[in-house]
Amino acid sequence: MLDEKDDRHASADGKEKTVDGSIARLARMIGRDAAELTLPEWREVARWFSEQQLRKIHDAASLVAGPMARDVPIVGAGTGRWQIRRLAKRMQRRFVDFAEIIPAGDAVRGEASSVAPASAVALLAGFQL
Repeated sequence: MLDEKDDRHASADGKEKTVDGSIARLARMIGRDAAELTLPEWREVARWFSEQQLRKIHDAASLVAGPMARDVPIVGAGTGRWQIRRLAKRMQRRFVDFAEIIPAGDAVRGEASSVAPASAVALLAGFQL
């Protein structure tokens, strides 16, 4: 589940970002009405979508990681790094959070990891100065 502090944009339909609002959007994605399933059933639908996403990432990562040594870690960055942590476990590789390796103060490491591409550009720009 996406952490609320990382959920910075309006929802796709411009409506509230509550559990009920998310269920309504999910229901529309599959041509259903929110009232057709219970909350536990909707959570299962959401888990299914999460699993499908992870499988696609896993397939691609397996192609890239194949020739790499088994001790090469998977680095997770961005707001979806919780999903990459799951990937690392599935691939039986060590997970390293970008927040652990970015040269920043403890108070901003998590935020810097959530916006990793911008943080990386800022670091590169700093090396140029």
